[in-house]
Amino acid sequence: MTWKNSPPIRLLASLRLAVAVLASLILALAAGSFVEARVGSAAAKALVYRSFWFHILLGALFLNVLASLLVRIPLRPRQYGFAATHAGILTILVGAVLTAALGTEGGIALSEGGTGNEMLREYGGRVRLPFAISLQRFDLELDPASTQTAGYRSQLALLDERGRLLETASVSMNRPLRYEGYAIYQSGYERLPGRPARSFLVVARDPGRFLKYLGALITVLGIAGHFWLNRHNGKVPHA
Repeated sequence: MTWKNSPPIRLLASLRLAVAVLASLILALAAGSFVEARVGSAAAKALVYRSFWFHILLGALFLNVLASLLVRIPLRPRQYGFAATHAGILTILVGAVLTAALGTEGGIALSEGGTGNEMLREYGGRVRLPFAISLQRFDLELDPASTQTAGYRSQLALLDERGRLLETASVSMNRPLRYEGYAIYQSGYERLPGRPARSFLVVARDPGRFLKYLGALITVLGIAGHFWLNRHNGKVPHA
C-alpha cells in the first residue's frame, strides 16, 4: 500500500469531507453576516471570523484541498487545470493565515491640523505606527439641493520619526492611502460648531493581501483551464 492509498490520506482527500467542510463554512459565514448585521463587525469577528472553531474549519479545508492534490500526483495533462485550481485555493488560505497572524487594524481620530502615530485596536490596546499621520485639511461636500452630506475627504501627510515628509494623499471612503504595506481608509468624521473638524481613519496592515489576490487569479485560471482541457480532450470536466 502506497502512502496515497493509506486510510488517513484517503479520508483527508475524500469528497464527503470536502462537502462537510464547505457546508460548515457556508453556515459559519451566514452566521457571521447575521451577527454583523445585528450587533456589528467587532462582534462578528470575535464570535465567528477570529474564533478557534472557524480556524479549525479553515485548517480542515486546507488539508482536504492539499490531500486532494497530492493523491493525483503524478498529474495527467487533463488534470493541470484541477491542480492549478487547488493550488490557488491553498495560496488564498496561506494568505489568510498570514493576515490573521501578522496583520493589524485599528482606528485613529485626528483634528484638523493634528498629528498622531498611535492607533487604537478594535479589541483594545494601542499600537505605535512606524510613521505619523497628519491631517492637513478636511473637506466636506454638501448637496446644494438637500444640504445633505455628499462626500468628504481628508488631506493627509505621512511623516517619519524626525518629522520629514514621506507621502501625501487625499483619502476618501473608496480611495485609501497605501504606504509600506499599510492602508489608511476614511471611516467617518465629526464636525461641531466652533471646533476643528475631526477625521476618523482606519489603519490596516494586511501582509497576506498579495497572496490572496494571487490565489484568486490562479484559481480563476485553473477553473478555465480545467474546463478547456477536458473539452479539448472530448471529456466531461470532473473534480
